[in-house]
Amino acid sequence: MAPVQLLLHMSDLHFGPHSRFDTKDPAGLARSTAESIRHATSSANVHEPVDAIVVTGDVTEAGTAPQFADAQRFLEGIGGKLGVPHERIVVVPGNHDVSWQRCQIACLQQEQEGFDDDERERCIADTKLAEFGLFLQRMYEATPDKRSDVCPLGGGAYVYDFSSSGLAIAALNSCERESHRSSDHVGFLGDTQTAALMGHWAASAPTDLIRCDAPPTIRRDCPVRGQRGQAGYGGETKRLDMKQWDGVQDVGARTC
Repeated sequence: MAPVQLLLHMSDLHFGPHSRFDTKDPAGLARSTAESIRHATSSANVHEPVDAIVVTGDVTEAGTAPQFADAQRFLEGIGGKLGVPHERIVVVPGNHDVSWQRCQIACLQQEQEGFDDDERERCIADTKLAEFGLFLQRMYEATPDKRSDVCPLGGGAYVYDFSSSGLAIAALNSCERESHRSSDHVGFLGDTQTAALMGHWAASAPTDLIRCDAPPTIRRDCPVRGQRGQAGYGGETKRLDMKQWDGVQDVGARTC
């Protein structure tokens, strides 16, 4: 039987001034959250150690450097308390992690310098997730594409291959179209990253797939029988009791 794997899935942390835990120290919050997770897993009769932490977007409220710094302290703290090394904390961006200010700067530069719309869109794409990229670089002490266990897919997406655990995590970027413009507030996966993922897994497509999106959960990945490459939930998912967990909740509107 394949080994049981335990993933901690968090989403919509929204570190920022309107967070429900804005006044709390991120390191202290990590300690209390880790304790709540231990209580929740024990109550759910789950005793395996956490293999990886997956954070699916909206790490911050508005994609600013101080907000990412708080998020880093929290994630590194909770990883330390749960015995998860920082390289096994996988984070994908959400729309709140896009810097609308950087997008607006690109538009102002177009007005000042007179370049065309294609160049403006390139500027937006190149800079809108700059703070998110620096956040990953600080946490991993390297950019993801420099890690030996990470395969870049293009479009800001990566596959994290944790071969020692028989685990691979596809961290896709659904913010390709996101900007300060209301017409761009839509999740979108471009052909580059999706085709690259299919190519990456073409030779050895996983038989067990778990989809992680918004709800905070603990996911206990048990072996399942099914067709190769079949999408769906493999294993057992338990929702954490939000009354016990002091760390994760969608906590308010973005102001930018």
